[in-house]
Amino acid sequence: AIMALRRLKVPTLVAFLVAGILIGPGGFKLVTNEANIAQLGEIGVVFLLFTIGLQFSIRDLMQMKRLALLGGSLQVVLTMLATTVAGVALGMDIAHASFLGALLAMSSTAILLRLLADSGETSAPHGRFMLAVLIFQDLAVVPVMLFLPLWGGGGQDVAAAWKALGTTLGLLAGLFLAARFVFPWLLERVVRLRSRESFTLATLLGALGTAWLCSQFGVSLALGAFLAGIVLAESPYAHQVLSEITPLRDVLGCLFFASVGMLVVPAEWVASPLLTLGLLAGLLALKIVPAFVSARVLGLSTRAALPAAFGLAQIGEFSLVLAVLGVEAGVFAEEHRGAFLSVAVLSMALTPFALRIAPAVAGLLARARKATASGHDGSPSEGGGHGGHGAGLAIEDHVIVVGYGVTGRNVARLLQRHGVHYVVLEMNPATVRRIRGEVEHVQYGDATQEEVLNHAGIAAARVLVIAIPDPAGARQIVAVARKLRPDLVILARTRLVTEVDALRRLGAQDVVPEEFETSLELAGRVLASYGVSERVVAREKNAIRRERYSMLLEGAPPPPPADDLDVLLAEVDVASLAVPPASSLVGRSLRELDLRRSTGVTVLALTRDGRSSANPDPDSRIAAGDILAVMGGPEQVRQVRELLG
Repeated sequence: AIMALRRLKVPTLVAFLVAGILIGPGGFKLVTNEANIAQLGEIGVVFLLFTIGLQFSIRDLMQMKRLALLGGSLQVVLTMLATTVAGVALGMDIAHASFLGALLAMSSTAILLRLLADSGETSAPHGRFMLAVLIFQDLAVVPVMLFLPLWGGGGQDVAAAWKALGTTLGLLAGLFLAARFVFPWLLERVVRLRSRESFTLATLLGALGTAWLCSQFGVSLALGAFLAGIVLAESPYAHQVLSEITPLRDVLGCLFFASVGMLVVPAEWVASPLLTLGLLAGLLALKIVPAFVSARVLGLSTRAALPAAFGLAQIGEFSLVLAVLGVEAGVFAEEHRGAFLSVAVLSMALTPFALRIAPAVAGLLARARKATASGHDGSPSEGGGHGGHGAGLAIEDHVIVVGYGVTGRNVARLLQRHGVHYVVLEMNPATVRRIRGEVEHVQYGDATQEEVLNHAGIAAARVLVIAIPDPAGARQIVAVARKLRPDLVILARTRLVTEVDALRRLGAQDVVPEEFETSLELAGRVLASYGVSERVVAREKNAIRRERYSMLLEGAPPPPPADDLDVLLAEVDVASLAVPPASSLVGRSLRELDLRRSTGVTVLALTRDGRSSANPDPDSRIAAGDILAVMGGPEQVRQVRELLG
């Protein structure tokens, strides 16, 4: 079932859920024993949460602390608050409604990380926001699990819950001490055995043993496994532990998601389609609106905030775990769990499509807002902090650099070094504030908007450089810029080779795919490690570029034919060769060596102590540390390299 679903491009996690639906009691009834299903799911969730805990990094949280702590907490609190209000209005008691809010606040880390990686949007503004919020959500699972008994109400239960909370905090402190001192000591001795089987067994002991130990103190197996992963994440053996446990996690995690899918009854969708669609619409609204508001509060534009909100709109894997635990704790009604799981599976399945349509929806909103802001005569209104539609900077023949990440920063640095005027457009307000005194002109704005490009002086600019890691945004910017300036030179970066043709069709003159250029750079460094000169490496890379780009760009003119000089130089290699101290040539003169006769190369220059002399005297004697510039064929240069030792 999973093979068939993957061929239909269904995300793996969703495929597990759908496969569970197909083979479970609600599908073809290939598996009907609910006790076995629950047991498999419990084992699977232990490994799933253990590995998620292992991948959780306090350092990652600190690097994105503003996005994670402010954006994540705002998204979680707003979602819980909105769900609680809606649930109480529909007749639910506040405990059940607030717990449902906690379930809805979580999104799927597994699905989103895969989709962002596949689309190359991990470093885009909306991608960074989603990653930060996911980190906070994973962290928020711990207090939700700890306070789970408190949602049940009752004085005795509350007292027992507080006691359990104190026990858990003490247990957590003990786990941290064990992870810091005891477990690394044990693993070090296991590693000394040089037995992979022993290390694997020790890893299993760490995962299952810690989860079992926590369960003896009244903490659920799931929470115990997650805590064990978190405390071991800082261990020097964390990566090796993760590599050993991942195969088991993949298999048993698959069983967990399949077991969740087995609890879904598709017949309920058919029996009550309007109810199912209504619940799905309500869930999406309760997820999208708080996430959108959170992103906007942190300064993201509508174009970035909407994809972020759409991406976070599905139910997460932690929510599925919490739903099962909530039923056991009596804070989530059994009759509600079936409907919740059904809608959760649908929300997960819709995520890839939601991310695809988000840029188009953002464009529609932008056009609607622009139309609303226009005057009665149809002319655009002044505003937006950009000086109106026609206002611009008092510079011309400049470069507009969109995005100030690593690529944009390097472009700006070179332009500044050569005295070329430029304007930086950046959507991160913190970056704008930080670089305002460093660069010539910097503006906060969304370059997909005509007003922003007009204010950046696109009418008088010579070049537009698009340096953002957002494929959809780059396409929009190229289309808008080409509409405003048919003669503008537009250069763009993209992560994937598959984006090149689309950007060219929209009007970009040159597109640099990171995927392709990185492969060339790696291949060039491999050749250099075998002694191939920089000039030959550069020539080979340029030849591949000409060949590959002509294949990539549909309708692009063929590369110009090489002239006679190119053909001549293609057979010539020029290399700078350092003379090592132990070389047998040290102390001998160029006349004695007669490299021209013995190898066929010509010595063009000799550099010693930083001073170069072209066409050196034949009586010059070679000293250790000299650099010889030689010219000849690749094989001839290789012979000289071997002579030098």
